[in-house]
Amino acid sequence: KGWGISGNIDEAEGLLRRLTARYEESGDECLQPTTQVYNTLLKILMKSKNMRSPERAENLLRQMIASECAEIEHFVPNADTDSFRYVMECYLRNSRKMKSTSVAEKVEELETLMDKCENPNSNHHDIVNIKIKLLSQSRQKGSSAAEEAEALLFDMLERYQSGQREDKTERPNAASFIHTINCWGNTKSNESAQRASKLLATLEEFYGDETKDGVECEDLKGDARVYNAVMKTWARSKSKSKALESKALFERLQSLYEKTKDDDFAPNQKTYNNVINAAAYTRGSKEACQAALRVMVETFNLIRTDNHVDPNHVTFGLVLKGCSNLVSDMKKREVIVENVFRKAARDGFVSDFVIDSLLAATDASFAERLLGGSISDDGIQIPGEWTRNVN
Repeated sequence: KGWGISGNIDEAEGLLRRLTARYEESGDECLQPTTQVYNTLLKILMKSKNMRSPERAENLLRQMIASECAEIEHFVPNADTDSFRYVMECYLRNSRKMKSTSVAEKVEELETLMDKCENPNSNHHDIVNIKIKLLSQSRQKGSSAAEEAEALLFDMLERYQSGQREDKTERPNAASFIHTINCWGNTKSNESAQRASKLLATLEEFYGDETKDGVECEDLKGDARVYNAVMKTWARSKSKSKALESKALFERLQSLYEKTKDDDFAPNQKTYNNVINAAAYTRGSKEACQAALRVMVETFNLIRTDNHVDPNHVTFGLVLKGCSNLVSDMKKREVIVENVFRKAARDGFVSDFVIDSLLAATDASFAERLLGGSISDDGIQIPGEWTRNVN
């Protein structure tokens, strides 16, 4: 595990080979590599950024599968569900380097292999979560991926509830809902935001049922992570009321935090930015844009007075984008833009995104005055102090 933390996978694999050789030579059971030892290496491979990690992880897993059939000469422990999960997750984390269809086929192939093996401690929800997460990363057009993910989620939920809620390995968790909500966020469907909100309501009802007898269900909380996923889906939607809907979600989350004093419910930087994002990209009537502008300004002022959450360059860039989209009166827009940009410069958040948003919101001469120089193909030099907090 130490070699894995340092990023040296070759050394970690070499250590396992030496341990196996010593066990086979001595027969000392204290040296016998266990499934947990092999899973540690699989987990190291899963977290690695090496392009060959999925292939190496699968080769190790297949050795473990072969050991069940006595198809290899040296000792290898049997695989369990975690073994399969780590390999699937390894492929999933490398999905951007591979075609999503090939990753989906690989996960399906590994699930079929897992079903053929004896896995008494099968954690079915982990595997389903991987499949739902894969769908959320597939970026399929339309709502087919979201519909499939939701079907997997509700099938898991029904299977758990029909089993008298005894087998906790069948129970979906908050991650199951987050990945499904993200699937809806990727669609161009007009109903995506409503479906995401319904999933949040389902999770909160389910959490209430599971905890009514005082049982702890930390992995089932509809906390800030879930609210952020729903708010992001609203922000991506074409709804004319998405700013107000996002603000309402923010206020619900804030209320939960104040009621429970649980930090997991505390609105964070993403929460604020999601509300501002929804407002900044609102399209519609003059009334809708004015309402969105009010939400954006109120939320921007709120994050600047929050003692626990700070804005970032995305916050400032989104507000400038909102000025461009929501304020038609150029004189009024320039007043707001100058105020926001000077705050960004003072706080060290003038990123490329902020500058691009500034240029989109004003004419070149006004932007040049704020930037303190002329804009050319080579760009413009700005003080280092203005960018000191850009990550």
